[in-house]
Amino acid sequence: MNSTDFDRASGRLLRAGDFRRLVALCRAMRAENPLYADAWFLESVAAEVGGNLGAALKLVDRALEIDHANPEYLTQKARYHSSANQDAEAGNAADMAVSVGVRSPQSMNTLGVVYTRLGRHENALKLLTQAAGLKPADPEVIFNLAASMQFMGRHDDARKNYERVTQLQPDNARSYWALSELEKVDVSDRYESAMRTLAQRPGLSDRDELYLAHALSRIEESRGEYSSALRRLRAAKTRRRESLEYEFDQDAALFNAVIESFTTLQPTKNADASSVPLQTPLFVVGLPRTGTTLVEQILTAHSKVASLGELQDLPSAVKRLSGDTGSKIISPEVIESTARGEIPLERAYIHSIAPRLKNIPAGTSYFIDKTPLNVFMLGYVMRFMPRAKVILLRRDPMDTVLSNYRQLFSTDYSYYNYSYDLEDTACYVAAFEALVDHWKTVLGKRMLVIDYELLVGDSESYSRAMFDYLDLDWEPSCLRFFENKRAVATPSAPQVRTPVYSSAVGRWRKYGSIIEPAKNKLAELGITRTAS
Repeated sequence: MNSTDFDRASGRLLRAGDFRRLVALCRAMRAENPLYADAWFLESVAAEVGGNLGAALKLVDRALEIDHANPEYLTQKARYHSSANQDAEAGNAADMAVSVGVRSPQSMNTLGVVYTRLGRHENALKLLTQAAGLKPADPEVIFNLAASMQFMGRHDDARKNYERVTQLQPDNARSYWALSELEKVDVSDRYESAMRTLAQRPGLSDRDELYLAHALSRIEESRGEYSSALRRLRAAKTRRRESLEYEFDQDAALFNAVIESFTTLQPTKNADASSVPLQTPLFVVGLPRTGTTLVEQILTAHSKVASLGELQDLPSAVKRLSGDTGSKIISPEVIESTARGEIPLERAYIHSIAPRLKNIPAGTSYFIDKTPLNVFMLGYVMRFMPRAKVILLRRDPMDTVLSNYRQLFSTDYSYYNYSYDLEDTACYVAAFEALVDHWKTVLGKRMLVIDYELLVGDSESYSRAMFDYLDLDWEPSCLRFFENKRAVATPSAPQVRTPVYSSAVGRWRKYGSIIEPAKNKLAELGITRTAS
């Protein structure tokens, strides 16, 4: 088989999605010519589609041994590492792809997404802008560009590009949802009719129904139609919930494993001094929508604090060191197999985030890792990172239930499966409250707990308390955190670019009887604490 025949046949099979025959073709080609790099690379594509990232990485590495400066191979290698939560390796591969010269808009788009996941938003924006210039009518590229602009605080530009997606692809439900999430964008005037028509379309996927339900519920809430908004969400979320193999017991097992595995804590005697960075790790943790992004924004307004964003590196390092091969980043099995042993966690964690640490300003004393999953990791933090600091956020349980239920998290991320059902969300919040009480007992003064309601009620006093905990001098700029220009890649991005407000405190009371099942479930589980 000559290269021309292979290229034609492989292209045809790729377009048809016939990966079984593509693999056979690649192997046949390699039997004749083992140095034909594309035959290794295209089988890596098939392996990744089949969910075998390990095989995909081995195959693309073999292709790169033959053609080490191929930007397409390097781009896909970066994507594979990113999908495997191997951030250091993903960043290195992405940087190599850019250095050798990326020419195709598809590769620029892929690398833009990789850089976004790595929190390197300026790199992402540059590539996505180039990709959009080459493919101005590609809805996926334009959407990714809009999201990048949103993370960078360029909300007007983001809005224009999301609107461009709706023009290019009027049935793109995700773009309507993205517009509804932007602060000060009223989607009802221009898009409500289109969204309602699209929501009635036969055969609408459960994901598109979710996007539209969230966007339309925001419109109904703006009109004071709170019960109607929640009913709309309930219908879409119930459909999505029914498609998942999920029961709250799965999450309960993880909470229980953490509490049972970390009953007392002593820093490990085997801490690796060579792995200690110049900056001190600062973990800001809490459930989503409880003020963690606000705290991050206040802290990074200080000249001695920088943020690395939301990272998967700590739980991913624990998983790798456990040897677990399951699909979840963190699980009861991982916790139980590593909690009491001696593992080189600090070294593994610092190695993983090293590319990000290179980008923080000189003179920084603390770097923030703000990842919700890290609330399960605090036992490891205190054992293996004796210098680390922890600030834990909590919020009124009912407001936490409501805000998590109202939020559309990544539909590909199973850790938020609880949020598709109101009572499941209440169970999750109750389990979190129990975990907070456990950490307060075990960690004591090594952790600072901040109540969201107190922070927004007296932001200066509680901001000062955080800097006292960190032994940092007060800087008045921390009260002007909303002027902070850093990228924010969370659902709270629009809110933290405005001064502190307390209008979200007690929001759950607006929803009346439709939210009573959550209140009753919390009471049944012994959660009576209220701050609103």
